[in-house]
Amino acid sequence: FLGLSLAGTFTHGYFFAFHLLNIVNNNQLLGGVIQAVTQNGKSLVWVAILGLVIFYLYALVAFAYFRDVFVPSKSLYCATLWQCTVTMVRYGLLGDYDEVTFLSKDVIRSLCQLQMFLRHTQMNSFVNFVYLSIYQVTFFICITTIGLNIIFGIIVDTFSELRDLKWTAESDMRDTCFICSRKSYDFEHHAQGFSHHVKEEHNMWAYIFFLIHLDDTKPNDYNAQDLYVSVLVRLISPVSIT
Repeated sequence: FLGLSLAGTFTHGYFFAFHLLNIVNNNQLLGGVIQAVTQNGKSLVWVAILGLVIFYLYALVAFAYFRDVFVPSKSLYCATLWQCTVTMVRYGLLGDYDEVTFLSKDVIRSLCQLQMFLRHTQMNSFVNFVYLSIYQVTFFICITTIGLNIIFGIIVDTFSELRDLKWTAESDMRDTCFICSRKSYDFEHHAQGFSHHVKEEHNMWAYIFFLIHLDDTKPNDYNAQDLYVSVLVRLISPVSIT
């Protein structure tokens, strides 16, 4: 935040626009979205590395056998292995949607992978066409169908895990006594009710206030009950309450 402020002050004001991202710090929902991506960041990084390896292998095959298929005038470069790799990453992840915008997303994705070269190429024989088709279909299956779905699956599973944790926490706060950890069922059937229990018998704020009282009171002024609880508190946690 400070770095962006300094950059915007001394260079260009465009850097101030990035301060809009600060909304994430003040919004619990957006924070959960970011956490869903970062919590399993290590898994996503390794999947991305695997994806780059697969891109490189397909680029290697394209450079060795299908170099003539790439037409530089159509932004399909493969004069070097590096150019082949960049082209494969670009068309593998983004595709070319200019001529198929009227189709649904799934159809667009399929056609973009299966036809990313054929529109700009004259095949010498049907055998070459078969080899290229096999190459394109396997590329579509490995990258678009399997690879991207693995990434989406990791993110969705993380969302589900965070949702379950939130639901568990809210359920405990609603149906479990914070002090004695007994369920609301016991009090609803055998006492004056769970609401009466958490407000009168085991009011957690009363316990907090009592601990603050112990922390603010000199040990010499403790009565027997204060001294007993104070010793137990320090045995459990030596950190001061305030």
